[in-house]
Amino acid sequence: MPCPGQKTEQDRGTLRSAFLPTVLKSLVLSARRLLVQPYCTLCRRSVSDSRGPIPCDSCQTQLRLPKGGLQGDTPLPWRALGHYEGGLRSLLLRLRETPDNQRLKSLIALLKLTLTFQPCDLLVPIPSWKKRRQNPLPERLVDGLGVASANLLERRFAGTSQHRLNRLRRLSNPGASFRLIRQPSAEHTLWLVDDILTTGGTALAAQNALQENGLLVKGVICLARTPLHRNQGHRLPRAVI
Repeated sequence: MPCPGQKTEQDRGTLRSAFLPTVLKSLVLSARRLLVQPYCTLCRRSVSDSRGPIPCDSCQTQLRLPKGGLQGDTPLPWRALGHYEGGLRSLLLRLRETPDNQRLKSLIALLKLTLTFQPCDLLVPIPSWKKRRQNPLPERLVDGLGVASANLLERRFAGTSQHRLNRLRRLSNPGASFRLIRQPSAEHTLWLVDDILTTGGTALAAQNALQENGLLVKGVICLARTPLHRNQGHRLPRAVI
């Protein structure tokens, strides 16, 4: 008969059974921290902290992404991640041709940090005029922002290729090229979504098509905005602090 307070073999076995899962869990977590090193989804370099898909500070500097993004109100209110030039321009052109989910997810995650949505907000992607090789970025941007969305617009016809026009003709080129194909609930307020905002002519045409049907458009959200020196007459965007 064991002495009072003395643990039997059965007691020791029970303690070992309870202790082992805790030890194994600790070992697994330690191994995971050693083997799964956080990395930047843009440059693929290791980073010291796990920030999810957010690009590292070095990439944000190289792409000239201002803290808090950019915003302006000409020719309509807009929000953007950065200027459409340099590294960001090259990256977006590559993503248009060959979408990379991880890289695109990291840009969208950073853009999302600069935006504040209301429960009544509805995202409306601006449709591409191309039928076969449509630009995939507006739809993916809408999906990544995680806000209610709807495809409300359809292109009635394609305008002249925008890169062949000067600024004045770009603004007037889209004309009545959009039509409403679905009426949302009256309580919704709308944000147009596109990958790049140049002169704003296309966004204005989309806005007009919606507003003619009694819908309120707050503005346009995009990944990049063509800078002032390439759009003479636009007011310099200001950084959102």
